[in-house]
Amino acid sequence: MGEAYRLPDGSVAVPVGAGSEAALRAEARAIACYLRDRPSVSPVDVAATLARTRPVRPWRVLVSATTSAELVSALDAVADGVPHERVVTGARAAGPRRIGLVCPGQGAQWPGMGRAFLAGSAAYRQVVDECEEILRREHGVSVRGYLLGDVDPDGPEAGDVVTVQPALLTQMVGVAATWRSLGVAPDAVLGHSQGEIAAAHLAGAITLEDALRAVVVRARLASVFGRDEHRMAFLATSPSRCAALLARTDAWAELTVVNSPQAVCVSGDRAAVAGLVAGAAADGTFAREIAVTYPAHTSRMHALRDDLIAGLQAGCTAARFEKPVIDCFTSALAGDPLPVDIEPGRYWFLNLRNVVRFDRAVGAALDAGVDLFVEASAHPTLAGPIADNAAAAGVPADVVATSSRTADGMSGVTRALAEIAVADSGFDWGLLRTPPPGPPPLPLEDFPHTVLDERPMWAVRGPAPVPAAAPPAPAPAPGDRPRRLVETWVPLRRRTMTTPTRVTLVDPTGRCADLASAIAAQGPRHGSEVRVHDRLGDPGCDPTADTVLVLLPAVTGEATDELAGFLAAADRWLPAVRAATRAWIVTTGGERVRDDDAPEPFAAAAAVAARCTAADHGARLAHLDLDGGTADGALAAVHTAGEAELALRDGVPHAKRLARADETTDDGDLGEVVVTGGTGRLGLACAAELVRRGARHVTLLNRSGEHPVLRPVLEPMRRSAATVDVVACDLTDPDAVDAFARARERPVTLLLHAAVDYVHAADPATAAAGLARAAAAKVTGFEHLVHALPLDPHARVVCCSSVAATFGGPGLSVYAATNRMLDTAADRLRRIGIDTRSVQWGVWRGPETDAATGSDTDTDTDTDHGRILAGSDAAGITPMDAGAALDAGLTASPGNSLVLSADWTVLRSVTEVLGTPELLDPALVVAPAAGPAGDPAPDPAGDPAPGHAVTPDGIRAVVAGVMGLAGTDALDPDTSLVALGLDSLQALELHKAMARMPVPGLSVADILRGASLGDVVARATSGAP
Repeated sequence: MGEAYRLPDGSVAVPVGAGSEAALRAEARAIACYLRDRPSVSPVDVAATLARTRPVRPWRVLVSATTSAELVSALDAVADGVPHERVVTGARAAGPRRIGLVCPGQGAQWPGMGRAFLAGSAAYRQVVDECEEILRREHGVSVRGYLLGDVDPDGPEAGDVVTVQPALLTQMVGVAATWRSLGVAPDAVLGHSQGEIAAAHLAGAITLEDALRAVVVRARLASVFGRDEHRMAFLATSPSRCAALLARTDAWAELTVVNSPQAVCVSGDRAAVAGLVAGAAADGTFAREIAVTYPAHTSRMHALRDDLIAGLQAGCTAARFEKPVIDCFTSALAGDPLPVDIEPGRYWFLNLRNVVRFDRAVGAALDAGVDLFVEASAHPTLAGPIADNAAAAGVPADVVATSSRTADGMSGVTRALAEIAVADSGFDWGLLRTPPPGPPPLPLEDFPHTVLDERPMWAVRGPAPVPAAAPPAPAPAPGDRPRRLVETWVPLRRRTMTTPTRVTLVDPTGRCADLASAIAAQGPRHGSEVRVHDRLGDPGCDPTADTVLVLLPAVTGEATDELAGFLAAADRWLPAVRAATRAWIVTTGGERVRDDDAPEPFAAAAAVAARCTAADHGARLAHLDLDGGTADGALAAVHTAGEAELALRDGVPHAKRLARADETTDDGDLGEVVVTGGTGRLGLACAAELVRRGARHVTLLNRSGEHPVLRPVLEPMRRSAATVDVVACDLTDPDAVDAFARARERPVTLLLHAAVDYVHAADPATAAAGLARAAAAKVTGFEHLVHALPLDPHARVVCCSSVAATFGGPGLSVYAATNRMLDTAADRLRRIGIDTRSVQWGVWRGPETDAATGSDTDTDTDTDHGRILAGSDAAGITPMDAGAALDAGLTASPGNSLVLSADWTVLRSVTEVLGTPELLDPALVVAPAAGPAGDPAPDPAGDPAPGHAVTPDGIRAVVAGVMGLAGTDALDPDTSLVALGLDSLQALELHKAMARMPVPGLSVADILRGASLGDVVARATSGAP
């Protein structure tokens, strides 16, 4: 037997998925056509190939087949959109589901209800064996015969509650074990009447021994009521209508169960219940008696109180419930969680006496996010009430019955499993796999490729027609001048902490053993389980850790080689980061938090480089910087909520903030100016601005000297009073730098460092290989130049860094790291008395031409990294006007700063999505200023986007247009827009388009958090402000 994906009934599971309903039908048709030409290919072969070559997409079906002919027939039905007995189709696209396991009460049991499970589920058999042993040993009760059907269905044992109720509990626990063995683990449990005992055990609140004791003591006490004296009945009516019926009954009966708005139960004297059933039937209301022969959930249960409590207190192993490990919603307490402050004996009395408010238990589960209910019984009794409660609450939810009385063997469980698998995007298909005895098989030859949703996207000459569903492009915000920000660190005297987590410490260099030990020792004090691993591949590595800390050693001095080695060894830490719920890079001495801090280039650069590398692989890294002397407080720091940039100083956590800097207009002395990278885009822009400001002698450094194509650019500067020279000087050549410095006749008053050797690195190997080249001129050559040049005593040095050093982004590991190293170089120079300012520029508006080469450098650096920033954690940064940017940057105060233009509201929204809402100073988020000519801002009450009426269909058309779709058919209303392919830039476009219509819209943060099309439509049509 080869590799197979088997369902409980022995058939083969063949999941087929796609990105839309249309693509799903096309996918099924393609596979069916393939099989028709190859009848020897089995369902086992198809399932193995699908599992090895493609994920199961949101729109999905599950085919259960045993032969190729069955599979082809089922796939044809999927392609034609018609039902088939071997096909289970989801009601909507699969998504992350929260599963609630429902444990019913007495009423649908029968002798033999466990026969199919005993034959088909090893997990169920194990539970029955364990329960049978406990029941025989402790209570003299046997349930195996009842479950197998080895009792007379008309005999007294078939109706004996002392047998029936323990058998029901065994059945529910065994069914739950069966589901766990199939990969279905509940997030919550709900109990109905005696089903609460099973639910409490499944939630971890009581042991199996105590659960069986509770059900046996409860049943034996209930059996004291004569079997012919009382009855229970189901009525398909409302509680108020039931109360009216009870008011007309002169015999004793009470309302005992409220399952849903139109489903109740009553219990009472036999004659009274029979009269209620007859009266309801006469009114056309469905009603029937239930096989419960004692007055459960009525006031007559008070007679059992003392004996029940005493019987349980004498034998139970625990005096209190344990805290449930998953949500456990009660029907005895009207939906409240299972209380841990009530003795179990007293609670089980309340469970027996109180009216069962299953409707409220379902409501509580819905409020907690449960949207997939699975009834843990051999025949459904509560599926209808659950669906009715969800409908009444207006919450979409699916209900799955484990099996039915008429099911053949495990066929019911198989269909239920298929229903769960097509609904829950988190279902683990691998648990159905039976591995082959040898190497896994190769995929089928010539198997059809995944069918794509194809849309023609032709280039057209002249103006392109605007699709009907596409909103017009947004106009740039008028007059949004660049702003200068400064980095500050604020002590967190009060902060919100997250729940203690399982923590894995990864030591990729193998040089952080002491640091790892110090952090691990903080685990017991903090309540966290901490494990140390130097490589993810170690045998003891815990892949389920909630939090991962990547530890880096303290490194002083030159950082390039050390950083290249760290990036080259990304396989030692990156898998752990990708698997974690939250991950941190931990450095030592990388941030200037206090005035006397001296940031080390390795720590500073490694932090942002690691964040960029993680972004390349869809992961996020927060950053914690330690004091050189201690790791005290590190474990508590990484459990701080809402922060992604922290530093510990003297044990106090400090959080990074970006605040607006004070304005200044001091140009300084512009007598002798040297610009590195002088004929590049930024260098020429800076030179022109400096000449405009009165610079007298400007020297532009490049590698090749003055080229004829420079003349048109230099002539306007030279027509002023300034002298502008172009000098060849390769900053990566120390001898060339020294020669240039010796040739200077006058001291330099301003050195502006704009040289860059841009390296786009989308993988760690490229980053490691390109780092030395990028740092040679940007950092090493620059520092050599500063020390070699004759500087005026009041000279200023301005370094052209990038906001990538703060925000990072995919592909920017080298670029961001070298700019961060440049920032630390500026700090070092200030400490020796040289007035040095590093300016992290935003994105320049262009393109412009590199005069030295005639090439368009906009695609080399600025547009490239600007595009990346716009699609990364810094979405919202906008191109800035060169003149205004230089005005803000060249007059910067001493120290390092950022200069950028942005849609500050969007940038703030993005930081909220990333869990760092405090990074930006709230004062930055202001209304856009008036335009250059004093034009007012657009009227928010102006005309809506043309072509889109403010109707649900109009809103859907806008969303489809923003996402580039030809229509709205592919937009599932309940799936998050992000899951459907919406990116951060499209989220911004959607937010702006909604504002133009104008209708109430969701924030960019809400959209990126997972809002669906239904959420957008509901918000837009709500009339809310």
